Amino acid sequence: MKKSIFKEGRTYTFKDYFDLSNPFDQIVTEFSYSYALGQIDLPELKTCNTDTINILKNVYYQFLPKINLNSETIT
Repeated sequence: MKKSIFKEGRTYTFKDYFDLSNPFDQIVTEFSYSYALGQIDLPELKTCNTDTINILKNVYYQFLPKINLNSETIT
């Protein structure tokens, strides 16, 4: 059986989870959850400016792979 990343008998606050040095996916797994990065398609309004939205999407997906879930910094 895999050793828990949490110390037995210790109480953790919400903030404590952010202070853990373990990788994000390891913390999520400890709670029997999983994480998957994917794109979702939401309904679009016909009255919106699609050019602006497409520019925003391109910028978003350009920077998304550079975001480290274990840190607040962009790599």
